[in-house]
Amino acid sequence: GFVRHRRFSTEEDVRREAAKLKAVAAFHSVATYEYPDVEDMEGKRMLGVDLFFDLDVKGGNVRESLGRALEYGAALVDILVEELGISKSAIKAAYSGNRGVHIYTGDGRTRALTDKDARRLLAQYVTTSVLRAPRLPPTEPVSDPCSLAPYGICRRILMLEVGLPAGVPPEYLDVQVIVDVHRLIRIPGSPNPKTGYACT
Repeated sequence: GFVRHRRFSTEEDVRREAAKLKAVAAFHSVATYEYPDVEDMEGKRMLGVDLFFDLDVKGGNVRESLGRALEYGAALVDILVEELGISKSAIKAAYSGNRGVHIYTGDGRTRALTDKDARRLLAQYVTTSVLRAPRLPPTEPVSDPCSLAPYGICRRILMLEVGLPAGVPPEYLDVQVIVDVHRLIRIPGSPNPKTGYACT
């Protein structure tokens, strides 16, 4: 089972405890808390939540699946930086140890985004589903079609038309992971028990 609600001051403390417990997997919370070792979730006093994206491409050849996950991961990072203004230095990426890629950001503005509905909307925004939303035709001719949509959306529509990755297909992005502010995620360097490969 899980051993939860622990507080560690250093990476060495984490390693020592994992060795003592003979842990086969190690996780950390996407949220930071004032009192992380308190078992009552309200009593922990949440300070902020990282945005965490779990991209998984299931089925077929593992190498091809991972290649596609990396492609869509790069497209996602592009959206976060170019459209949402998140600094590249605030974004981290990791191989999941299986068929996917984890991308997360500790940007101050996104860490303050704790409302589940807002996080769900953000998840929809970064997918290609927004590119297929029906639009009413304009009442008069428009000289610049991009004026009908935000810059990023228009750019992604053009990228899709020429066959480039433009956002993440909804079936490859676990929305619940983005919405769940209490999510636990695999610590980079720890093994994925399904494959034995490390999250890197």
